[in-house]
Amino acid sequence: RFWGATLIAPYEALGEIDLVNLTRDEDPNVRAAAVEALGHRPGGHAAEATVALLEDPAWFVRVHAARAAGQVAGVDAAPAIARMLGDERWWVRTAAKDALEGLGRAAVPALVPVLSSPDGFARNGAAEVLQDVGLVDHLALEEPQSPLLARIYEAGGPKLREAAEERTARERRIREEKAA
Repeated sequence: RFWGATLIAPYEALGEIDLVNLTRDEDPNVRAAAVEALGHRPGGHAAEATVALLEDPAWFVRVHAARAAGQVAGVDAAPAIARMLGDERWWVRTAAKDALEGLGRAAVPALVPVLSSPDGFARNGAAEVLQDVGLVDHLALEEPQSPLLARIYEAGGPKLREAAEERTARERRIREEKAA
């Protein structure tokens, strides 16, 4: 079953329903292979199956599910992926951040509530994603008194703030030189 899911992955016209069925297999290696294969197949069945595996008991299945859900379910999966920023496993949190970064600024509405999470990993992860999609720099340049920017800085910690302030100062100098 594992090899079946792995080998059929490149052939998008084949086996979507079979892969969806394999996402419910008893073997977590099979579920991981199936969800990874579905990550390259747009469509309702693939999206639904990948999002369902975001809560799989096997951490490595959740890793593959996060990567796949961002690709096939898009921004609709952002709230569920954002919840994974507080996962106990580092690999899962990293996969969630990567998936959310892949969604770009469309993920922002799902990330803002995570800035208030009681989980420090989740708060920091949300702040990092908001930085990586360019929102922090935009707010620092255009709305430096923004309450959202203050929340991001608080969640991301002093290093995130210092890095953003350095980038912002550099950008302001460039803008001033161009205007002169």
